[in-house]
Amino acid sequence: MLRRMTSEQYLTHPTFGLLFLICPVGEESALYSTLYTQQLFFLVTLIPVLGFEPIGREKARRIVENRIKILRALGENTALDRLQQFQQRHF
Repeated sequence: MLRRMTSEQYLTHPTFGLLFLICPVGEESALYSTLYTQQLFFLVTLIPVLGFEPIGREKARRIVENRIKILRALGENTALDRLQQFQQRHF
């Protein structure tokens, strides 16, 4: 499931338009943001159906920080660099 989620870099939200993938969150969900404003964040789940849960900026920041910790522990430097750049620009 995680592999399927991370292969999709963009999703279309019915109201807010194009969303881009920030990072996976667990096995069946991922953090996305609106492409143009990058101020609205959504926790997108695949199970049982595709769902969009709007979340606040603070919760999104915590999700990104937790993912950075995981990437450091795994030694995934490319993904870590990309996510740290996102964190510096948006939080």
